Amino acid sequence: MKTYRKSVAAVIVNSEHKIWLGERSYAPETYGFVQGGIEATDATNEAALRREFREEIGTDDFTILSVLTETLYYDFPKNKRQNYLGQAQQFYLVRLTDLSKINLVTDEPEWLSYSFVSTDEIKNYDLNMERSNYLKALAYFEKEI
Repeated sequence: MKTYRKSVAAVIVNSEHKIWLGERSYAPETYGFVQGGIEATDATNEAALRREFREEIGTDDFTILSVLTETLYYDFPKNKRQNYLGQAQQFYLVRLTDLSKINLVTDEPEWLSYSFVSTDEIKNYDLNMERSNYLKALAYFEKEI
């Protein structure tokens, strides 16, 4: 029986209270947050999050501000389900440190570009199948953003 893949996701906020949003390299004109599956080698969810940051944006220099207490789920499209029905996501609100240097040129580039946008602007982007989860996480973290 297929299950949901355990994963982590990050809402990255900057000092101007704007949110990091990346344009996906494998699906141009769709956007998302740093996220990914928890692997057997990850000792904790935070370790998985730091690994995903290194893999996707070349840094793990961030501070965790808050954690969404509820796990959020989304389904993969039926034609994309191989081992899992979808993902079970643990969301974090994080702030990059002053030492952070975002580098999208990684071993397996996930992003074409990124920008920091307001929470209202995010609703205008194609967030694909993660849309509902992203908006729920933003609503949860709203007072801290």
